[in-house]
Amino acid sequence: MTATEFFNEYKSKVREHITHTDGRNYLDIYRTDEPTFTELINKQIIHSIIAEAGLDVQHEYFRIDTVGWHGKYDILDRDRAKTVGLNRHLWDLMIAVEHENDKEDWLDELIKLIHVKCPLKVVIGYNYCDCRGENENNKLQYAAECMQMIKAFSNDTAEEYLIIIGNGAPKDKSKPNYTSFDYRAYLYNCDEKQFIRI
Repeated sequence: MTATEFFNEYKSKVREHITHTDGRNYLDIYRTDEPTFTELINKQIIHSIIAEAGLDVQHEYFRIDTVGWHGKYDILDRDRAKTVGLNRHLWDLMIAVEHENDKEDWLDELIKLIHVKCPLKVVIGYNYCDCRGENENNKLQYAAECMQMIKAFSNDTAEEYLIIIGNGAPKDKSKPNYTSFDYRAYLYNCDEKQFIRI
């Protein structure tokens, strides 16, 4: 699964007026009940995206919200494993996803994912709805600069870093509240060493 494919699936499944099983729509849940919204995103939405891609899904593995892997233990010789005294374990981590409601703390999730080796790393975060545009670009530029300072980071094009940012409550409470998630996706470009909107 590529970053663009993940983002398109995410946008199709997280829409403001979808009704949750408790009767509230997704936008109302996010505005009033962030713990339930986080559970909805991680345990239902992201889970289904990864499972529909044909991967096994687990939550809080490596203390990452949601991961997807391709299991390959069945290619191992059962008798050989038994002879050496080990259970058969063999899998490739394919995707790691972190969801962070705190508008000022999603950078920590990105830093965590840098230390994990897999083809697709996704951070879903939020920004104040009255601070999109230049403010958001400044945050992304800062995040890209921080990435360069981490020894574990590589400008290897085999790994994609996707940041998805949606609307959150306005920073200036006198401004109108948001009416849509307005998710925007930014993919790290290894050549330019910055996040580019997709």
